Amino acid sequence: MRIIAGTHKGRVLKPLKGNNIRPTSDRVREAYFNIIGQYFEGATILDLYCGSGAIGLEFLSRGAERCIFVDISQNSINLAKENARQMDMLNRSSFYTMSASDFLKNIRDYIFDFIFIDPPYKENISKSILALIGPDILKENGILTVEHSKRMEYPDTIGRLYLIRNRKFGDTILSFYSLDFVRYKL
Repeated sequence: MRIIAGTHKGRVLKPLKGNNIRPTSDRVREAYFNIIGQYFEGATILDLYCGSGAIGLEFLSRGAERCIFVDISQNSINLAKENARQMDMLNRSSFYTMSASDFLKNIRDYIFDFIFIDPPYKENISKSILALIGPDILKENGILTVEHSKRMEYPDTIGRLYLIRNRKFGDTILSFYSLDFVRYKL
């Protein structure tokens, strides 16, 4: 895994180890940023189920001001911190070892421009997690993206979120949501 663009382009990230680990591939990450944009000056990012932190660190490399990394696994948080440290991005990063739902229920300090959610493919988070996200967590013009298996269905609307686009990459689908259905044409 490597940083694809920005100030840290080409820098290699340490991956998570284990048979049940499925990091977002470079191909999917590159396509993701081609869809949502290339640079994110001043943006606040949430990397939920952060794993190695690759998505959040890619945002920081592309100019995001701050990234919040959340994972229930202490090993994942330790690795994301180590990757942020080696990229000299700790001063723009915050790390939380907790479940996604606990974080979203208790967040008070941030409203995000972009949220990237990459749960284990066996976990269906559509109702339990997406329903927690509204204008107090995602900015009105923000984009939330869920990476999931093609075997997992995600709703067109849930809570305050509207599905604005799906993109398929082999077994992986990126589902893009917004609080405002009309505004976005990704």
